[in-house]
Formats: sequence, structure tokens, C-alpha cells
Amino acid sequence: MIQSTSLWAYREVTPTLGPRQAAVLYVLETKGPCNNLEIARYLELPINSITPRCKELRLKGLVCEREQRPCSITGRQSIIWEVKSEIVQEALI
Repeated sequence: MIQSTSLWAYREVTPTLGPRQAAVLYVLETKGPCNNLEIARYLELPINSITPRCKELRLKGLVCEREQRPCSITGRQSIIWEVKSEIVQEALI
């Protein structure tokens, strides 16, 4: 169940996100933890447009590093991002 304070806080954060930040956050929420390349492939955008958005979301406290694992695309070790804030997770469901 979503608390009214959680929805209020989410509505406060959402307008401050740019379209690509919101898209990255949406992918992480709907697809689960992903690395930059996986997000880029899903959004059909170059990785150079995803990497800065992940950093911005991390600095805003919305995304955090979950683990390091091999990329599902390249097989190379990569950082996996996940949605950090319970407020965002609950409000997007």
C-alpha cells in the first residue's frame, strides 16, 4: 500500500527529472537491475546518453549500485544499477 506521504514525495521528485532520466528510471523499475548498456539497448539509445543519466540519478539518491556482474550483452564485468528509493518503487507500481 502506498502512503500519502510517499506519493507526495514522489510527485515532488518527478518534475525535477529530465525525459531521459525518467526513461532510465522507468527501465530500472520495470526491467529490474540493469547496467548502462542493457538500459541503452532497451531504450534504443547510445550508451553515451545513458551513462550520464545514471550518474545524475545516483547523485539525486534515486539509483544505487546493486552489484557487479558480467554484462548480459558483452560478458564483461559491469556495474548493475537499481532503484534505491522505496518512494519511487511504490509510486511507479
